[in-house]
Amino acid sequence: MGERLGLAQVRVRREQPGVRRATLLASGEEVVFGVPGFQADFYKFPEDGPMRAHAGTFDVLTASVCACLTSTLGGALTARGVPVDGDRLAAEADGVIEVEDGIMVLTGVEVRYRLVADPAREAEIMRAHEHHVPACGVARSVMKAIDIRTTLELVPEPA
Repeated sequence: MGERLGLAQVRVRREQPGVRRATLLASGEEVVFGVPGFQADFYKFPEDGPMRAHAGTFDVLTASVCACLTSTLGGALTARGVPVDGDRLAAEADGVIEVEDGIMVLTGVEVRYRLVADPAREAEIMRAHEHHVPACGVARSVMKAIDIRTTLELVPEPA
């Protein structure tokens, strides 16, 4: 176990079944969690229930992993002099949710990067991509329980 650095603090209030409001104490921002789509169907929530209007906890966890990985890869590329500003580096992710012992479980996160860059830099770009996952704090926090896979599409810069 490492040296304790600090705390990520949140407060959660259950407003009604399936709807929770989290306050992120670092910024005061609020996030409303629901139970959308197939998740609501799994738990047999009504089709018109308010919980379906909000992203679920699996969505936010998938987004957190993807956002941290994107930042980590962006930092590694920047350190190598590969520009990642604007929309040069973009990512999409899918959270793979399975049922284990009657409980929904996030078992995988699949991240797809798209990078607009000079193809002559492909070797160093791919080297950064191959090594970025264990350098990401959020990925390292969950990777013992969640399979994390990434792919990178290199798109040549316009002439």
